[in-house]
Amino acid sequence: MKKIFVTLVLMLMLVFSLSAQIVEKTFFFDNPQFEQYQGYEQISLDCYVGERQSEYVQIADEGCPNLPWYSVSLLLPQNTESRDIEFEFSDFVEIEGSHLLYPYQVPRPLSLKEDMPFVVNENIYLSDDEYPTRYSSDVTTQYLNGYSFAFSGFTPVRYIPSTGKLLYAQTVKVRVSCAASRNDKGKMLKTTDENKSRVQRLAHNPEMSEDYEQRGQRGIGGYELLVVTPSEWVSHFDEYKAFYDARGLRTKIVPLEDIYTSSEGRDEQEQIRAFISHEYENEDIMMVLLGGDVKLVPYRGLYCYVNHDYEDYGIPADMYYVCLDGTWNNDNDTLWGEEGEEDFLPELAIARLPFNNEEQFNNIMHKTMTYQTAPVLGEFNDIVFGAEHLGEGYYGNEDLELLIGEHDDDDYTTIGIPKNYKFHRYYAKPDRDWNANEFRSKINEVGGGYVYHVGHANTDYVAGWYLSDINDKSFAKLNGADHNYNFFHSHGCVCGDFSSACILEKFVTLPNGFVAVTGNSRYGWYVPWSDGPARHLNRELVDSYFHDRRQYIGTAFMEMKIMTAPFVNVYGQENSHFRWSIYCINVLGDVAVSPWLDEPFIPEIDYDVALIKGTTSTTVYVDKDSEPQSNFRCSLFYKDQLLAFGTTNNNGKAVLQFSEPLDIQDTLKLIVTGPNAWCQTLNVYGIDKDSNYIFADDIVINDDDNGKLDYNEDVTLNIKFINKGADNAENIIATLSTTSDDLVEITDNEILIPSINANSTKTVNDAFSIKVKDNVKDNSYAYFTMTCADGEKVYNHDFQCKILAPDLTIVKVNYDDSNGDSDGVVDVGESVQVQISSSNKGHCACDDIVIKAVSNNDDIVFNNNEKKISRLEAGANVITTFTFVTDDDTPKGSIVDIDVTLSSGFYEDKQTIRFVVGSVEEGFETGDFSSHNWKNDEMHPWVITDEYANRGVYSAQSAIIDDDEVSTLSIDVETITDGVISFYLKTSTEEEWDYLTFFVDEEMMESWSGENDWQRVKYPIEAGSHTLKWSYDKSKNDSAGEDRCWIDDIVFPINTHVLNIESSVEKKEILIYPNPVDDFFKLEGDNIHNVEIYNIMGAKIMSHDVSFSNAIDVANLSSGLYLVRVLDEDNNVVVKKIIKK
Repeated sequence: MKKIFVTLVLMLMLVFSLSAQIVEKTFFFDNPQFEQYQGYEQISLDCYVGERQSEYVQIADEGCPNLPWYSVSLLLPQNTESRDIEFEFSDFVEIEGSHLLYPYQVPRPLSLKEDMPFVVNENIYLSDDEYPTRYSSDVTTQYLNGYSFAFSGFTPVRYIPSTGKLLYAQTVKVRVSCAASRNDKGKMLKTTDENKSRVQRLAHNPEMSEDYEQRGQRGIGGYELLVVTPSEWVSHFDEYKAFYDARGLRTKIVPLEDIYTSSEGRDEQEQIRAFISHEYENEDIMMVLLGGDVKLVPYRGLYCYVNHDYEDYGIPADMYYVCLDGTWNNDNDTLWGEEGEEDFLPELAIARLPFNNEEQFNNIMHKTMTYQTAPVLGEFNDIVFGAEHLGEGYYGNEDLELLIGEHDDDDYTTIGIPKNYKFHRYYAKPDRDWNANEFRSKINEVGGGYVYHVGHANTDYVAGWYLSDINDKSFAKLNGADHNYNFFHSHGCVCGDFSSACILEKFVTLPNGFVAVTGNSRYGWYVPWSDGPARHLNRELVDSYFHDRRQYIGTAFMEMKIMTAPFVNVYGQENSHFRWSIYCINVLGDVAVSPWLDEPFIPEIDYDVALIKGTTSTTVYVDKDSEPQSNFRCSLFYKDQLLAFGTTNNNGKAVLQFSEPLDIQDTLKLIVTGPNAWCQTLNVYGIDKDSNYIFADDIVINDDDNGKLDYNEDVTLNIKFINKGADNAENIIATLSTTSDDLVEITDNEILIPSINANSTKTVNDAFSIKVKDNVKDNSYAYFTMTCADGEKVYNHDFQCKILAPDLTIVKVNYDDSNGDSDGVVDVGESVQVQISSSNKGHCACDDIVIKAVSNNDDIVFNNNEKKISRLEAGANVITTFTFVTDDDTPKGSIVDIDVTLSSGFYEDKQTIRFVVGSVEEGFETGDFSSHNWKNDEMHPWVITDEYANRGVYSAQSAIIDDDEVSTLSIDVETITDGVISFYLKTSTEEEWDYLTFFVDEEMMESWSGENDWQRVKYPIEAGSHTLKWSYDKSKNDSAGEDRCWIDDIVFPINTHVLNIESSVEKKEILIYPNPVDDFFKLEGDNIHNVEIYNIMGAKIMSHDVSFSNAIDVANLSSGLYLVRVLDEDNNVVVKKIIKK
C-alpha cells in the first residue's frame, strides 16, 4: 500500500509539473518626464517591452500621490489560465531634486456640472514611509477568440512624500504562473488572420501566438452576419440581407422565437447569448445585429460601482451577447457582471437597431443603404468637433485634439484622423459659452464625415439639445442630398440609454440626421487633464478606424473595447470607472455599416481571371494608385456558396484558400470590399483542366512616358495572353471594345494570334491602339472588354484603366498696391499688381499654358496682360504677376472687374477679382447729403450743420426731437471683401437715457449717451450687402445737454460702394435655396437678370444669365463660402451668401 501511495503522489506531482507553466516578460524603464500642474508634478516614464511600449494610466487612491501604473497583457499558452503573478523590481535610480506629486482626483461623470472639492490626503503627504505600500494588482484571465490572456498592472515608482524623494526601477520582470483552464476553450479558438493580428496587438508577448494550434479559419460553409429579431420583423430584413450578401457578408435572419425554443438558458437573454455562441463556434459568424429596441429584443443589465459612490445594478450593455467566455453570473444571483464574472474581450461585433415601428425601421434602412451606395462626395475629410466646459476650468477640446494624427500621450500611441483633414471646431472657451443652436447649425452647415462631442448629457439631453425639441427639421441638411447622413459619437452621460426613450435613439430613427450613434447608457467618465475612460475609448475608436483600418463600425467598436480592456484591472477594482465605461458604451445603428472615412475610390485589383478545376488557392492583390491596401476582404463565390476567402495584408496581398479543390466549371464571382472603397464584383471563370480559357495575364500600357493612360495620348497595349488549360489554342482572334467612348477611341481593335500552347503565355506587343481624348477629366476610368475567340469558344475579360489629366485651378487672385501707397486701396493713378496663384491639381502635366487678365474698365491699363508657360507639371504651382495703372481720370468709387483666365487646350479655369477704385468716405463737406444715397428720416430728418465738425466745416446732426421720438439716418452698401467701418461721433444727451446707437443690419453695435466729445470708433463689416444706420432715441425722461448728437468723417470698408435707393428695397425680395448648396441652387425674385458668384477674396468665379434659367450649376465649385451678386433689369444689386458643400 505504501508503494502504491508513493507512486500515486509521484504521478500527481508529475501531472502538476506538466500542467504548471511560467510566462515571463521584462519591462524596461527610462527617461523620467514631469508635467507641471497647479503647483504639483506628474511623473511618467518611457516603458519598453520587447519592441513595443507599455501603456499606463495615472492613478492612486483619492487624494494620494498620483503614479503611473503600467498595464500587463501577457498571452498565455493555449487553453491555460493564470494562477499567480510575481513582480521583480531592480536597478532602482533616484531622480534628482525634491518632488511634490499631484494628488489623484477621482474620475467624475460628465453630467456632473458642479465643481468637486480638491482632495489631498495630508497623512500620506506628511509620511516618511515609502509609497505606495501596494505596487501591483492581482492577475486576472481573459479570453479572446480562444486565446488566453493574463491582465495585471504595476508601478515601478517609489516615493517618500515627506521629503519628495523619488525613485524608479529600470527593470521589472513579470512572471505569470498558469495551469490548464478549468473550462476547455478549444471550441472558442479561431486563429483567423484578423483574430491573430488583433491578439498580437493586444499582447506584450505577441510571439506566443505562434504556439497556438492553427484552426478555425473563416468557415466556408458558415456565414458572417447574424440578425436576431422577432418573427414578425424577419421579412422586413429581406432587402438588408440581399444588400450585404452582395457585398460578401453572408447574412442570416433568425426569429427570436426559434432561439427561445432551441436554446437553453435561465432567461431570454441567456438563451440569445447561448445561440450566438453556438453560431460563433459552428458557423464562424463575425457580427451580430439586434433587430429591434428593448421591447422587441431584450437587453442585459450589468452591475458596476465606482469609488463606492456610484453604483448601478443594470447598466444596459449589449456586449453581454458577444463576450462569450463564462456565464457573467457565476454565483447565480441577480447581479450580472460582478468583479470576477466579467468578460471584457468580445469575440464578435454587435450593434442594435433601436426601432419600435415600421416608420423607424424604414428610416434606419434608408439612411444605412443610401449612405453606402449614393454618398454625397467631397465632404468625408470634414470632421466636426464639439466640446463643452466640463467643470473646474477643464474644457473637452483637449480630449478631441488627441483624435488628430499620432499621439503618445499617457504613454500609449494612437494614430487617428489625418492632420490634413479639415476640422470644424465648435469649442466652449472661457470667453465663449456653449451654444447648442450654433453647434447644430455648424453640423448642418458642414455635414462632413463624423461628429465627435465631449460634454454634458442625460437620457433626454445631449450637446444642449433636448429630446422634446429634436425632430426631422433638427438636422434637415443631413438628408443624403445636401449633406451625407452622418455619424455621432458622444462622451456624455446616459444619452445612449436605449433601455428608455433616449435622445441618441431619436437621432437614429429620424428620417434624416445620423446613420449610427455611439454613446453611453449610463455615466461617461472623465479625469481633468488626464486620460479618463471616455477619452481613452474615443482615441482607440479613431485608431481602429484610421490605423487598424477596421471597415465596419461594429468591428472598429469591438477593437476599441479590446484595446482598452487591460486598463480595467491595472490598479485593481479602484480603476472600475474603466469597467463601467466599457460596459455602458454601445452602438445604435447597423453593425455592418462602413463609414466613409475618406473619399471613395475604385481599388485596382490583380487576380486570376480563370481557375482550373483542382485549384486549391488563388491570390488577389489590391492597390490604390499603386499603393498596397490592407484589410480588404476578398471572397470568391459560386452563386451563394463561398468557395475561398482571404484578407489582404500590408502588401495588399490576399491568399484565398479553398476548403477543397475547385470542382466547378462555370462563372464565379470575386467580391472585394475594403475601407473607403467601392465594392467590386468581378467575374472569374472556373474551367476544366482539359479545356482552355484565354485571357490577359498582364496588360502594359506602351507609351513614351509613365506607362499610364494620359489625356490626349496615343498608346498601344502590350498584352501577355495566357492559355489556362490543357489544349493548344490556334487562330485566336482578340478584339477590344469599350463602353467609355466619351473618354477613349480604340483605333486598332483586333489582332490574330496564330497559336498559344497549353498552359502557356504569349506576349503580343502593340496588340491594340487607343487614343485618349483631349478633354478627359482627371482620374476618370475607361472600361474595356477583351474578347478572345478560337472558332469554338469565346472568352471575355473585363478590365479598367485610370486616365490621368490636368486639373488647372486658379487658387487665389489678389491685388497689391505696395508699389503705390500700400494702403490696400486701388487709388486713382496708382500702379497696382495683380498676383495670380495657379496650380495643376491633376495627375498629368500640361503644355502651352496661357494666363490672361482682362478688365471691363477702359481706365485700367495693363503693360502686358498675357503670359505663357511652356509646361506645368502635375501638382506644380505657379505665381503670375500683372501690373496695371488706373487712369488719372478714373472716377472715384468706380467698380472694376478683372477677369483672369488660366487655360491649356480644353482645360480652363476662370476667376474675376472685383474692387472699388479709391476709398469711399463721407465728411459731409458738400454741405448736404448729395454725395451718397443717404436715406433720411422723413419725420425727424438729420441735418447738415457747421456748428460742430471733427474735421473740415460740416458734420451730420440728429434732428431736434421730443421725448419718446427717434431720428435715424441710414445708407445701403455693398462690401466686396471683409473690412472695417470707422467714423467719429459726438453726443450731448441725458446720461443713460438718451442714446445714439449704431446698427449694422438692425444688429446694435454700440450706443453712447451723456457728454462725449469727438471720438473715433470702428467695427468689422463682413462682405455682402448691409444697411448701416445711426439712430438717436430720446426717452420719456428729462433732457440734458444740447439733446443732440453728431457724426462725421465716415470711412467705409475697403472695396465698398453705396447702393442706390431702389436696390436697397429690392434686396429683401431675393430668395436662394437650398443653402448650403450641393450641385445647384435656385433664385426667386422679380426681374432678375444676371448672377455673379465671388469667393471670399472678392474674385469672381462665374456668371450666369438668369433669363435662360433660374437654376445655377455650382457643382464644380470647391467647398466654402461664396458671395452671390444678383442684378435686376434696372441694375439694382443684392448680395447674398451661400455655402458650397
